Amino acid sequence: MSKIVTNQIITRGGKNLTIDGSVTASSGNFTGNVSVGKTLTYDDITSIDSVGIVTAREGINVNAGG
Repeated sequence: MSKIVTNQIITRGGKNLTIDGSVTASSGNFTGNVSVGKTLTYDDITSIDSVGIVTAREGINVNAGG
């Protein structure tokens, strides 16, 4: 596999960088807005506070009035 080692990539004319294919990284920093066009997944979640539909890995208890 070929590798490119660099500290910075700058596109011509300051245009957006587009990558066609998969990107794998151990960390990332974003200084502006981030949008995801399809599905964003994260498996190491321990607690979520939200309103909506729940997808759970273990049982859910729902008590009336509680």
